[in-house]
Amino acid sequence: MPKAPRLLPPHPPSPATRCSRTRSALRSLDDWVSRALPATTGPVVQADAGLLGAGEVRTASSPMLETGTYILAIACRSQRRVTFTVRTETLTLVDLGLRCGINRENVIYLSTDSVLTVRVEARTEANFAFRVHRL
Repeated sequence: MPKAPRLLPPHPPSPATRCSRTRSALRSLDDWVSRALPATTGPVVQADAGLLGAGEVRTASSPMLETGTYILAIACRSQRRVTFTVRTETLTLVDLGLRCGINRENVIYLSTDSVLTVRVEARTEANFAFRVHRL
């Protein structure tokens, strides 16, 4: 009876394969973001999107924004809610547990030049996206 062939462990993916998978994942995320967030005509002053692991928190700060009116668009994709908190140096402007699968837009008025800090928190793995643009 012939011996069964010995199976070798799979080779780790080559850098080119890993790079290709990363580009594919980024394209997929970009496609989702373009569908999830509404189109904008004003200049975008801050934007971010990505994948959060369970219990992960991501924080991003804008450059100094001039006094004025801005639109915050947010979206997520997960089985649970994702929490978005938007603050200036002194004031919480948005504190929202967003039910994923819908997007939301909030109007924000800055009465003084300010830096916006956006904090995104997920209990379970989630995609998130947000964009701030001048109205």
